[in-house]
Amino acid sequence: MPDLFYRLQMLVVEIPALRDRLEDIEPLVFHFLKKAEEKSGLKKSVRSKAIRMLESYNWPGNVRELEGTILAAVATSNGSVVEPNDLDIKYRLSRTVDRLESDAQLDLLDEKHLNEKRNHVIQILKLSRSQRQAAEKLGINESTLRRVMQNLNIDVSA
Repeated sequence: MPDLFYRLQMLVVEIPALRDRLEDIEPLVFHFLKKAEEKSGLKKSVRSKAIRMLESYNWPGNVRELEGTILAAVATSNGSVVEPNDLDIKYRLSRTVDRLESDAQLDLLDEKHLNEKRNHVIQILKLSRSQRQAAEKLGINESTLRRVMQNLNIDVSA
């Protein structure tokens, strides 16, 4: 038995995070749709717009999170097609807000794009009871939300 453990330790397989393999998201989505069909008997397809939304998400939970998202969307969607609105709210709301935080070149964004992002964050803040809830809806943590608000010149009391 110790020999087996020694041999296994020598074998290291590094797999990049899903966020670094965006080209894998679409085939994985179709794989999970097929898996859901086999389990539930529900045959569903997915809109390409929904796939694009999924491709723009950061995926901190990697492939398991993607699988859970697809299974939940299949279970809750009304039609035979998974639409963007069938995705969990954190994928639908703003897939680029978390990218704004890490974008050191905010000043390079054109004014229209920046205003759209600003208005979106303000809308989410108004619909939320707290910054914590707003951050959850946006799929980011509170400190990231505060940095985004600061970068977008959103009053903290908003």
